Amino acid sequence: MRCSRLIKTGLARLLQLTGTAPLENRWGEDCAVFAFHRITDPANEAMFTSSTESMPLNLFEAFAAFIHRRYRPLDYSQFEEHLLSGTPFAKRSCLITFDDGWLDNYTNAWPILRAYELPALIFLPTSFIGSTRRFWQDELYAAFRALREKRKKGPFFFEAHALSDIVYDLLEDPADRAWYYTREAVERLKSMEHEFSLKALESVLRYAYSIAGPPAAPRAFLNNEEIRRMAAGGVYFGSHSVNHRILPRLTDDELSEEIDRSREEIAAITGYRTTAFSYPNGDFDDRVAGHVRRAGYTTGFTIEYGTVPASGNRFALRRIDMTPEMISCTPDKFASTHFVLETMPGMLRLKRRRQKALRKDTAQGERRIRLLFLIDEMQGEAGTEKQIVNLIRRLAPDKFEIHLACFSVSDWLRSLNLPCRIYDINTPSFRRLSAHLNMLRFAGFLRREKIDIIQTFFPAAHVVGVIAAFLTRVPRIISSRRNFGHALTTTQKLTMMFVNRLTHRILANSFSVKQRTIELESVRARQVDIIYNGVDALGTTAKGTGRHLTKADLGFAEGQPLVGIVANLRPVKGVRYFIEAAAIVHRSHPEARFVIFGFGDLMDELQQLTHDLKLADKVRFMGRTPSVAEYLPLLDIAVLSSLSEGFSNSILEYMAAGLPVVATAVGSNWETVDHGATGYLARPQDPANIAEQIVELLNNPEQRKRMGIEGKRRVLGSFSMERMVARYDEYYRYTLNTPYRERHFQV
Repeated sequence: MRCSRLIKTGLARLLQLTGTAPLENRWGEDCAVFAFHRITDPANEAMFTSSTESMPLNLFEAFAAFIHRRYRPLDYSQFEEHLLSGTPFAKRSCLITFDDGWLDNYTNAWPILRAYELPALIFLPTSFIGSTRRFWQDELYAAFRALREKRKKGPFFFEAHALSDIVYDLLEDPADRAWYYTREAVERLKSMEHEFSLKALESVLRYAYSIAGPPAAPRAFLNNEEIRRMAAGGVYFGSHSVNHRILPRLTDDELSEEIDRSREEIAAITGYRTTAFSYPNGDFDDRVAGHVRRAGYTTGFTIEYGTVPASGNRFALRRIDMTPEMISCTPDKFASTHFVLETMPGMLRLKRRRQKALRKDTAQGERRIRLLFLIDEMQGEAGTEKQIVNLIRRLAPDKFEIHLACFSVSDWLRSLNLPCRIYDINTPSFRRLSAHLNMLRFAGFLRREKIDIIQTFFPAAHVVGVIAAFLTRVPRIISSRRNFGHALTTTQKLTMMFVNRLTHRILANSFSVKQRTIELESVRARQVDIIYNGVDALGTTAKGTGRHLTKADLGFAEGQPLVGIVANLRPVKGVRYFIEAAAIVHRSHPEARFVIFGFGDLMDELQQLTHDLKLADKVRFMGRTPSVAEYLPLLDIAVLSSLSEGFSNSILEYMAAGLPVVATAVGSNWETVDHGATGYLARPQDPANIAEQIVELLNNPEQRKRMGIEGKRRVLGSFSMERMVARYDEYYRYTLNTPYRERHFQV
């Protein structure tokens, strides 16, 4: 429960204990318009329906009894007369409204309204009358319920989208509160740009119904006969458009369809031409309001918090959105003092201010997003460096103004001629006094260039970049995780825990890295997003074909099976186990040959190992190779024998080249290699098991071909460079424009 909620609940209970419970709001000469949606019976709630905008039946009945005793409920004609004449409302005047025309307005709310002689106004989206259609809020709720059920069967993961943090909280919450998280998701989606809200909703639905579609839904909306009965019983019906579309986004012809036609359809059912209109989602502008007025309506209702003066704008009428939290300290008991506190004029102004802040369009418009990457150094085409280079070259220049900052800028980096500004922090060592002065200059650079988003890579950059960005109020700080953090010392882990408090989002490149980050740095799952690396599958193949390389270029005959590995020659890459496995494979397949692409401190040691195993003429060390991808089509089998992997770019390149893969079952390798379909997963530090998988593939050429084809299909579908760049493009834009629940750490 939020702090403000605790304070208001405590104050309401204090008023009850002091005997001031009958306290009431009179709202001066204004009228309070209460906005309800659904009145639900939790015991009989249909599984597909959302509780995001619903009121429990028992709370509504207690509220109705209180209104009957203490206030002056108006019917719509009385309310309209005050507005048309400008006559001030009597004290304690109120109007009860319902949006969307739910079936439970008839089955649950109407009997209570009749019992307490309360008039009401119901707004109908006419295409939903008598239908089994769902609003997108209900689609989201049904998807959340499906995700909860899916989670019970085992862990699953998804890449980043604008609802990732809410979905992860939903899945990890021991209580089944899909309605609670749906409410938060709906609030966020309504405050976001339409493009991002649609994509986020589509992502959730895709993950929830990856196998089967949503379950069939019973009728949830009023039909014609029920509307006629309620109209005969004193309920007035207004328009909520035809299809509940967001009106400001429509053309004039589409507005006519939504506004004019709905009025005619309601008249055909009720026998009168309604004069009340409610804007779907509360969204309107002067053009929409003008169209409503010209269509013959006399009132237009919003969902903006506040009361209605008789002399105000009749087409921008404020209402009080009624949720259980508005009238109850506890989930099942109406509290009059709590209702009074929540509907005080001052409280309504605060709610309106917060509502406007959440709904404020924070889009950058035509201005490009100023994005800065910070990394310690870039000396060559290692995995992370390659991904950064691809992002810089491929992100749309009309959307992003990209900067790259390094502690030390290498000659290799300068030779790339990247289309971005490179900032040299000139701090190869933090032991020098000048390093701290350079950090201050870097902070000044962030402020001067008005950077919108900073993304950091590797521990030193995380600490320096996050603190500098926090102090200069960079709007969004993203910290990347691309490995398992085995090299982090205890001091570094504690430091990372601190800087994570200053970070908006943490971006991992795999599910396994995300889980490791959560465990190692004590962060919540909601803060960590996932975007997989990508590889240029089609471009790689084209280049390789263009060079016309042959095995002879590697010193081998065309008929000899070739097994290769791409890895830096460091202990964690386990290349020695590849060489030992090669020795085992050579016993049964003496014609097989082996190639190692990579360079590192272990070069001499590994070359000596090949001599010791009598493989010197069977293994070729290629060292640093500018374009390894051009050689990959020459291989028959590709291997990765690592002891630990964050997310292997080598595996993606293998699969993009149409190669079957033998990889050790470490880190995120299981997320890319589908065991038995695109390759095999072997036990780490087990040359015999690695050799066993290689021999299996050498013995089955058709199986190698099938695995290569399936691997390439998998890369094109899930790990292509185009997909990765599109995901980052979307991620940066909605991250900058998403009002996350947890605010940035404040001093």
